[in-house]
Amino acid sequence: MTNIQAVDRRIASVNPASGEVLKEFESASESEVQAVVLRARAAQPAWKELGVRKRVAILLGFLRILHERKSEIARLITSEAGKPVVEALLTEVLVVLDAARFCVENAYAILRDQPVPHRNLAMKTKSGRLVRESYGVIGIISPWNYPFSIPATETLAALVAGNAVVLKPSELTPQCSLRLAELLHEAGVPEDVFQVVVGDGSTGAALVNAKIDKLVFTGSVSTGKRIAQAAAARLLPVVLELGGKDPMIVLDDADVDVASSAAVWERLSTRVRLVFRWNAATCIGVSIRAFWIWPCKRPRSCGSETAWIRKPTLGHLFPSVSCELWNRTSKMHWRGKRGCSPVESVCMISARISMHLRCSPTLRTRCSSCGKKLLARCCR
Repeated sequence: MTNIQAVDRRIASVNPASGEVLKEFESASESEVQAVVLRARAAQPAWKELGVRKRVAILLGFLRILHERKSEIARLITSEAGKPVVEALLTEVLVVLDAARFCVENAYAILRDQPVPHRNLAMKTKSGRLVRESYGVIGIISPWNYPFSIPATETLAALVAGNAVVLKPSELTPQCSLRLAELLHEAGVPEDVFQVVVGDGSTGAALVNAKIDKLVFTGSVSTGKRIAQAAAARLLPVVLELGGKDPMIVLDDADVDVASSAAVWERLSTRVRLVFRWNAATCIGVSIRAFWIWPCKRPRSCGSETAWIRKPTLGHLFPSVSCELWNRTSKMHWRGKRGCSPVESVCMISARISMHLRCSPTLRTRCSSCGKKLLARCCR
């Protein structure tokens, strides 16, 4: 079973916890994407002329509507992305509420004209100012891991500045973005000013090649490179937020128990997989994606990480959002090679699954004999 069931480029929104197909969609074609962008371009001038005050009032209405329906939105995120409801509230809905409040409170100060002083005597009778103009039509391609907060925060910033937005959400989580559109339209954003195009990768490529004025992309490095190349050919402004390694540095005088529990919680609550790496002889390297104790002046026991990683039960773990990503996680749990220490035995992740697409917490470590990062230890 896969989350994406492609028949005539149809995609399915699937509950990753149960495998239930929530809804099916037709992928938008290239011509449909172009038509959406043209409608957005036609609607944008009127939205810009509406003025900051009225746009802020509309965003304030959106803030109120979202606050009233926060639990409903959190449950939708849970059903489509697999996150616990509490996490959906904290890392998705509340983040958007805060972003909306920021736009409401700071739009005037950020968007107003700013005088530019000069000290050139020859220009003494001249004056200058910095004027911030909207781009026009902004294309947004958003990921599945934060299916509501990332597209919403990027959309709110674009809208309050007077832009029209065409959003292409991940094919794994389209319903979160469609619900965002309903809330914004209910608050007063014209339908052609904010539109959602649902589809697979070719729909995203069509948006990149459409006549947009700026593109915001969040996703993988490989896709980001292709987008950057396509944008460079036409000098299209782009904002790229790509995957990478994020170090968590813990100083020598820190409480390792507190730091390790925070690292485990972060990995369990916001990632598809939990993989810890450590070398007790030197420092701790936890895949946060990196967790370093620096500088390491004395030997440190890694029992803290093992103890904290044992605490969550399988029922506490949310599932991978798709079979493809779960399979990728499973492949990271290697069997030990001959000659490795028998103490660091391997327990394959496939033996630890009792619910749909869920993985047991796993500690990946160096072999004490050969030093290779080849082993996995299921801490359960």
